[in-house]
Amino acid sequence: MAEDYWKRCIYLQPDHYEALCHLALLAEANDDASGAAALKARAARIYKRQQAS
Repeated sequence: MAEDYWKRCIYLQPDHYEALCHLALLAEANDDASGAAALKARAARIYKRQQAS
């Protein structure tokens, strides 16, 4: 159920860093390595963008 809420959060705010990190952790826990890697890369891009601002 938590995964659905995090996905809803990303849908409403695509650049939500914390939600992306939590979704990446959930993907790892569900043995979805490629999904986790994609979410981590997305979170890293957002983190860099936030630090540049």
